[in-house]
Amino acid sequence: MNIVEIGGNNEIIIITPTRDIKSKLAVDFINTIKSKSYYNPRIVLIESSGVEFHFSRNMNMGINEALKYNPKYIALSNDDVRPMEMYWDYKLINRIVEKQLAYVSPLFINSNGEINGPFINMPPYLGVLFSTTFYPLIPQFTFPFIRKINSFLSNKKYNIHDSSMFPGIINTQPF
Repeated sequence: MNIVEIGGNNEIIIITPTRDIKSKLAVDFINTIKSKSYYNPRIVLIESSGVEFHFSRNMNMGINEALKYNPKYIALSNDDVRPMEMYWDYKLINRIVEKQLAYVSPLFINSNGEINGPFINMPPYLGVLFSTTFYPLIPQFTFPFIRKINSFLSNKKYNIHDSSMFPGIINTQPF
């Protein structure tokens, strides 16, 4: 596991797990964020893969790192998320302030280019407890099968209020 910081403005810090900081996915993420931002946010990349990778743990490590800079805003992202508009960060912060939002979600786009969300799929507590307790013991090749079972069993979708959607950012790999 490796934490890499790409300097920038400490007012807004973006935390992003990635498999490899030199991968095309990570490099494109960094370049797109930097080329379309107003504030030039600091980026904290958490590089991990395989059994070392755990999304929540990586995000928590990134948040701990970001808090050292006392940021006003923290963005949690994936390396497959891309800002689509110039000055996306300025527009996003203005929307947060104007609407007094605590949480903003990107639009989710499926492989056909259709809007798929945003939505939050809330897993049951016992499912979270089971998967986090036994995560290191679960063979990686079973994850796609586990995800299919989980999506079949948990068909509840909790829609986020329209004011929390930000069309200037999309997730390029919907789940």
